[in-house]
Amino acid sequence: MRIIIIGAGTAGYSAAAALSHNKKLNISLIEPTDIPTIGVGESTLPLINEFHKKFDIFSDLQWLENSHGTMKFTIDFRNFTTKKNSVWSHPFYVNPDLEKIHILDNLNLTNEELTDKLFYTQKLKNTGFKKNNQDISNLGAYHFDASLYVKELKQVALSRNVQILNNKIIKINQNNNITQNVILDNGNTLEADLYIDCTGFKNILFENLNSKFTSFTDRLFCDSAITIRLPYINEEIQKVNATLCHALDNGWVWHTSLEGTLAVGYVFSSQHTNADAATIELKTYLTEIYGYESKDLHHNVVKFRSGSLEKSWIGNNISIGLSSFFIEPIESTGIALFQAQIIELNKILETNMQFATNYRALYNKTIKNKIFAVKDFIEMHYILSDRDDSQFWIDAKSITPNATQKKFIDLYKEKEFEEIMNSEIEGIFGSLSWFLLLLGMDTKSI
Repeated sequence: MRIIIIGAGTAGYSAAAALSHNKKLNISLIEPTDIPTIGVGESTLPLINEFHKKFDIFSDLQWLENSHGTMKFTIDFRNFTTKKNSVWSHPFYVNPDLEKIHILDNLNLTNEELTDKLFYTQKLKNTGFKKNNQDISNLGAYHFDASLYVKELKQVALSRNVQILNNKIIKINQNNNITQNVILDNGNTLEADLYIDCTGFKNILFENLNSKFTSFTDRLFCDSAITIRLPYINEEIQKVNATLCHALDNGWVWHTSLEGTLAVGYVFSSQHTNADAATIELKTYLTEIYGYESKDLHHNVVKFRSGSLEKSWIGNNISIGLSSFFIEPIESTGIALFQAQIIELNKILETNMQFATNYRALYNKTIKNKIFAVKDFIEMHYILSDRDDSQFWIDAKSITPNATQKKFIDLYKEKEFEEIMNSEIEGIFGSLSWFLLLLGMDTKSI
């Protein structure tokens, strides 16, 4: 089977490195010279370890060193509620079945007390910064420079005979949702059995297909980010094995520790503020919390589209990554979800390559369920907030819980904690994550 991947970002090269593990596939990747990469996704979830192992992509942590990366064991949330200096944690699991049992024996504790006491990953994070270590890296996830990670994936793809083409696509010939070929700026015409669109928000393969896009902006208001890379002022305080999320007036700020730099981004709603005001808000925050001089902070503005294609696979075209979906950066789901897409596609290609397109409906249903399950989880970070100090938080918490969200809120109120943790949930966040979120945010205000 011949596959053409279009797009040279993290999703494109992840697909190339992973799928080329199957030697029966003939893969080419087109690096369109007119499509820039976004490159803000530096934070991951533990699925990345499964992804690397399943496709034999990396055997040690040299890729992490080369990507200026660090290990990550938790996601910590600050000021998402009105409680002064409120903090709650979403640690990664070591043994979820055992951890559930321990939680049920310690229900008198707060999220912060409980995670400190019972989760080994939280203890790793709380006891000082840990340098990259193969022995414990599989317990968590990573922060890294996305552009450098792409270079590592590219080397893997090249070693597996993926053909890399640095060309602009000038024409895509399609008929009845089938891509027949693509024509490059050098005059070459390329044909494939399967075309994978990793061109981000441009989504060039799906522009003229019968594809419906479902926007999430009616329930998730954040649609922009101000990003800054900073030198460390005090590594002992700033450099941690966790993604820190700090709520501000119109959204929240991420902190991801890289080797040598701190990556910061203010995710905000353009319905509630503008980029200039958000930049001032972020720089004021960084000056107050760390002591940076505002004049030395150089920033970029990134706009993103929150939503999902109804079908990520149409005809012989598959969209992966930003071309398929984006929810918002909280909980580091972007890379994890497109890795899940690649894993699901690989299952089909391994099962019956000749009749792969027969599995389109199953693939679309599976991917849609995963995306919407994550969306439900992310929305709860706002729905459960009791903040009312800005119009953003008033609007964000006013979203009506859907059936799934209401079920978990009601179970928590009724103290049916065991039922919460025994619930079957499709997606990358299981019932334990839902319980820790409910416990951390608390639902007294609902």
